[in-house]
Amino acid sequence: MKQIRLKGKKKNIIIGYPNPIVVNVNIGVSNESLNSYNLEREKILQLAKLESTPDLMMDLSLNHTNGYLYDLIINEIGCPVGYIPHYTCKKNNGRIELNSLLDTMYQAAESGIAWFVLHLTPNRSLVKLAIEKRIYPFASRSAVIEIEDMIKSGREESIYWEIIDEIVTICNKYSIAISLGAAFRPGIMMDALDEVHIAELERYREITDYFQTKGVSCFIEGMGHCNVAQILKFNTILDHLNVPFMPLGPLFTDSFNKDDHIINAMSFYTGIVLGGKYSVINSITPSEHSGGIPDINEIITGYNAAKTCARLCNEFQKCRQTEINNICLNKLGESCSRCMNICPNQFYFKNKEQIESWINLNSK
Repeated sequence: MKQIRLKGKKKNIIIGYPNPIVVNVNIGVSNESLNSYNLEREKILQLAKLESTPDLMMDLSLNHTNGYLYDLIINEIGCPVGYIPHYTCKKNNGRIELNSLLDTMYQAAESGIAWFVLHLTPNRSLVKLAIEKRIYPFASRSAVIEIEDMIKSGREESIYWEIIDEIVTICNKYSIAISLGAAFRPGIMMDALDEVHIAELERYREITDYFQTKGVSCFIEGMGHCNVAQILKFNTILDHLNVPFMPLGPLFTDSFNKDDHIINAMSFYTGIVLGGKYSVINSITPSEHSGGIPDINEIITGYNAAKTCARLCNEFQKCRQTEINNICLNKLGESCSRCMNICPNQFYFKNKEQIESWINLNSK
């Protein structure tokens, strides 16, 4: 699998099997109010205080009136940061302003963004197919912004194709990767691997090949919702794409009860056990699909669930060797406050001679 180095101010991250799975955390301003910005700013500052900060983060802001969250993430946390450029370039008439889009990408690049999320698959034929074949044609906010622009501007495909040469130049100059956004990912399980989804996956191959010939690193996002019985077929398709993958989750359900983070982790782990070579687990909050803006406690809860899942997946894939002193919190010969002097992990080492003598005595 093609491996990708994502640059960060304080740490770089390499993604792509068999490198360890890493965790992505999302943050974003929803509107132009100062209160919205300050709420998200405080979340970043709280995340920066954690003993183990996120491996990756994404700025999903819809507005930058009061400042750029990606600057704060880069400076306070220092991990690689992803960004969706067209989120802040939509005008009141529903169109995306081309010069504004390019300026936004250059500004983010100069600030140190590690990757752009670009939804390059929308075109007239795929939109038509989704409307004809699906109950819910679209599940991606990013995609519908582009599709509305296509309708209002009379474009046949995503606006990004009009500036594709400039995008390649930016990525090569600033060492930025591209994550292909899943414009037609299934919003319900019954749409997984349908005609629309398969068509988008086929487009992924063409687009990743194009970027790689231009020297631009590429990975993909996707899925969203999928029946567990379909995951083997999906994993086979991913193997042929041969690039790092981040499922958006929560995968194996269409119903939610503020337990999205748990379902997300369980589904990701199941996908790994069933042969998936996934690279990034996208952290989601308990109420991801219940509406509203998550607070910092929900974000940390989702992050902790994703982090635990990543650790278990890495142990399963043997991406790293677990040291013996990581099995218990204390070194050999010491006991923790929970078990004190009857620690089962320490029992043999503390009583080795007596135990072996007893075994030998009774074996005669």
